[in-house]
Amino acid sequence: TPKSLFSWMTRVLYNRRSNFNPLWNTFVVGGIQDGEPFLGYIDKIGIAFNDPTIACGFGAYIATPLLREAYEANPKMSLSEAEKKIDECLKVL
Repeated sequence: TPKSLFSWMTRVLYNRRSNFNPLWNTFVVGGIQDGEPFLGYIDKIGIAFNDPTIACGFGAYIATPLLREAYEANPKMSLSEAEKKIDECLKVL
């Protein structure tokens, strides 16, 4: 399940960091569990959180506010609306 993968990856990355041998990656885990969507973020030092909108790298600074604003305005947006918002974010980047 996505939540169990997310939990396992968090432990692995934190353990690697604690042993001074981090994996220099950022991961976004997504999936459906029990009929509910799941998005999680894990970075190289084991910092992890889940949120309805996630971006990493430079997109975290530019795209995340745009995605959050769109999600808060319409949490049940259609696939085409979501694709349009992602296109808008990519144009800004």
